[in-house]
Amino acid sequence: MFVRSRASLPSRALGRVRRAVRRRALGALYARGCRRASAVESAEPSILRLAEQLRSAALDANRGRFAGTRWRFLLCTPPSVAAEVWFADLEAGLRHAGVHVTRLPAFASVGAELLDELRPNVVVALDLEPAIASIDLTALREHKRLHGCLRLFIPTRDDIFAPGALSADEHRRLGRDVAGGGADAFMSLYEPECFTRAFRPWSDAGFRCVTVPQSGNPIEDHPADVQRVHDYFYASVCTPERLAATWGELRPIVSRHRGDWAGEGWGFGDRPVSFAEMPARYGASRIALAPLLPALRREPFELTHRVFEAAACGAFQITSLSPVTRRFFSERALVCARDGRELVELFERFVDRPDERSRVAEQALVELYAGHTVFHRIEALLAELERLADRV
Repeated sequence: MFVRSRASLPSRALGRVRRAVRRRALGALYARGCRRASAVESAEPSILRLAEQLRSAALDANRGRFAGTRWRFLLCTPPSVAAEVWFADLEAGLRHAGVHVTRLPAFASVGAELLDELRPNVVVALDLEPAIASIDLTALREHKRLHGCLRLFIPTRDDIFAPGALSADEHRRLGRDVAGGGADAFMSLYEPECFTRAFRPWSDAGFRCVTVPQSGNPIEDHPADVQRVHDYFYASVCTPERLAATWGELRPIVSRHRGDWAGEGWGFGDRPVSFAEMPARYGASRIALAPLLPALRREPFELTHRVFEAAACGAFQITSLSPVTRRFFSERALVCARDGRELVELFERFVDRPDERSRVAEQALVELYAGHTVFHRIEALLAELERLADRV
């Protein structure tokens, strides 16, 4: 064990050096691109009008829509950026629709006193240490016995993209769930087939999983009437996987075009962007870039939140084609690349064609409001809860 650890040190150090070099190089390319001129475009009036019509109708139709439901939610936010966005949208949508909901920050304590005060009958939490350690599972089990409650946990594996045999910790969680001390059912961002593939031991034990994909949030997401002064907008956290994908695909765009780059860990560009700022940032750019990580292109996991958010904000975007893309948006609504080379080609094709971009963005708005707002997700979730009523 000691020898293997020593042998891996040079490799890890080399990886850190390589990533630092790539970040600096991307920063230099970004600075070069930002020195290039970019013609100013006005916001497209047809997109602003269409979005306002669809948004107003959705907000009006769903205001207090589910006020009579029996479900009372306690959302225990998992400690990740994606989960923060997911749960914030669910909280806002549930509250707008008249559903009783309380959302706690990551690692907030949940004990008998809080459960007695809130009386939730749906508790959503990540089934993973240390997040689940913040919840008194014994108190939650007793709350369930006394008042009825569905423990709707978020499933996880040590490596969701390459799940192998169960680790010791996974065996322990499965045993706890089967013994009645953990989850009654599960809720996931990922598509239904992911649960049967990656969580086969839980599926074989009779557990069910509710799929609640990311969505557009009409409460927060809408087009902004601002001038387009950038060729592209790219917002992402700089993880090793994201850095590798960005390095492999976006360098030609970054070096040749004026862009708006934001996110944590890059060492250049702007700070992370708040939810309230996103509409204006999308509106100020011709194209929103949303390339997917390789794992999401290979397997039917999910369509990321950025794609739904950009569509709701009236943005034209280019993303990567995945096995699930066309379940959500048609070819007329979402332009997809099969690889990095095609992504660059599509970018160069559309960057100077505002009319074509506007027609695609309008279709994306139509398709999003037809089936992919947070209110659609809540309607489906409440229906699934009724089918899980025997587990409350």
